[in-house]
Amino acid sequence: MAIVKKLLSSFSVYGSETMLVLFGLLWLMLALIWVRAKPAGSEQHALALRWYFSALAALVLTATAWLTVAHIVTPGFFTQNEYEVPEISWYYMQGHPLYLPLNSVECYNLPYGPYLYLFAAGILKLFGPSLISVKILLVGAYDLLFVILFLLLKKYLPPSLALVFTGLTACATLALDKYLGARADPLLCLSVAIGLWAASSPNLSGALIFGAALGLAVNLKIHSVLYFLPAVAVAFRAKYTLKQWLATGFAALCLVIIPFVAFPNISLANYLSEIKVMANQGVGATEFRGVLAGAFYLLMPFGLLALVAWRQNASAATGALQKNALLIGSVLASLLIVAIPASKVGAGGHHLEPWMISLPYLAARLYQDGFAKSESFLPGWTVVCLATWVLSCFSVGYSRLINIHHWLNSEVEARAVDADISRLITQYQKKYVLQMGVGNVETFPETFHRLTLIFADMPIGIDPVALADFKRGGYSTPDLTALSTELGGPQKKPLLWLIPKGTPPFSLPSVFPPFDSLYDDHFRFTFAHDYKLMATSDYFDLYTSPNLQVSH
Repeated sequence: MAIVKKLLSSFSVYGSETMLVLFGLLWLMLALIWVRAKPAGSEQHALALRWYFSALAALVLTATAWLTVAHIVTPGFFTQNEYEVPEISWYYMQGHPLYLPLNSVECYNLPYGPYLYLFAAGILKLFGPSLISVKILLVGAYDLLFVILFLLLKKYLPPSLALVFTGLTACATLALDKYLGARADPLLCLSVAIGLWAASSPNLSGALIFGAALGLAVNLKIHSVLYFLPAVAVAFRAKYTLKQWLATGFAALCLVIIPFVAFPNISLANYLSEIKVMANQGVGATEFRGVLAGAFYLLMPFGLLALVAWRQNASAATGALQKNALLIGSVLASLLIVAIPASKVGAGGHHLEPWMISLPYLAARLYQDGFAKSESFLPGWTVVCLATWVLSCFSVGYSRLINIHHWLNSEVEARAVDADISRLITQYQKKYVLQMGVGNVETFPETFHRLTLIFADMPIGIDPVALADFKRGGYSTPDLTALSTELGGPQKKPLLWLIPKGTPPFSLPSVFPPFDSLYDDHFRFTFAHDYKLMATSDYFDLYTSPNLQVSH
């Protein structure tokens, strides 16, 4: 493992520049093949291009797989979102509600469906409480996704071309999700891929699998039904019978209902209330730009290749477009509709990831239905456009490589922070309920290690990411006095707040406009009045209330 981390660290220093230079050289070689292959469009030319693209796609997929492995083995978090899934999943396993009422004194609701947490809880129960377990499930799912996509496309394409399209999808992944973060998106994409495969099988078992994939996706993200509009179009083309449609609906409904009736502490009413809070958030300019950029990265390569096919054989291309008119319309319509929730403040281009599956699938069907009759030849301008696209995708991935390098180099510090928290738990857990607070922006990453507290069965209390969503929705910070009473439990233990060392407590601003203080004035005034600095550790200042008596 030490050797692997050393290689990852050394490559991460120069990884982005290396990738850009490498792919620039590869595309230069492609240009030479295009120039030197005579005559243009000959069988030898087509064979050279096909094998070249296949090799390039395999390299892209290898690079993407390397990034997922690098993410999994890094000791820390790339973003604050990554600790939330294991945090809430583990807390739920200890008997706490998965979704809280809006008036709860705790605050950790997030707008994800229950299956994300149930899958993560299963992994944590199987392998024990560790971040790497959840990363293997959610980050490693991207690698499984590309395997399934290749197998799906191979039903309609030659293997070499299926590999090329899968490689293009991997490039789009780098542009859409620069962190390959531990979120619901890879599981959602897997559901879409399974749904497309099942929808093209006009039999009862295919219909049931289609419905199960749809129900699973809806309970990952509630608007996921929109991602399945292309699969519905595929089922119409496959001539689903009424019986098969009913089977699909039944399976979907069962998968949607099961978590709320079969598992304790999962409230449908509380979940829908949380969704309503998120729905009231406005559209953000930054997020809207991210959606536009994501749509470009998704549509550009396949639209470009479709244009080339139409120019080379208009009649065959037109016939293929007509056969897939419903599928094309469903892809574009769902993309336009999802652009609205994807542009909500705090959202972004990663909401478009399911089209990484739908668009290659559409391209594969178009190829089978007539595009294959076009000449296997790419004009020079096409080569230049695709080269620019690939290079830009890897440029977007630059920040991820920087993050990998940062976290690998800060492994010693990350483990030291965890060790410091573990010492505090051992020293104070009998007398206090330990809570992770926040300081300012600069020290916010240190609070990501709150997961160490949760795995030691301390309560979540107030999660700052969830609080930012609620504040944006018009809700105030929970009352600190009521929170202290609630978390103190039957023994009435006082709270011991861990604040990053040397920073003003709860001075963190909100990530949403107008970027004022995340914690409201009443909460900060109460804390300043009731809590005093008791001690310090290597990384934290420890605050508790001298007015509260410790139970022995």
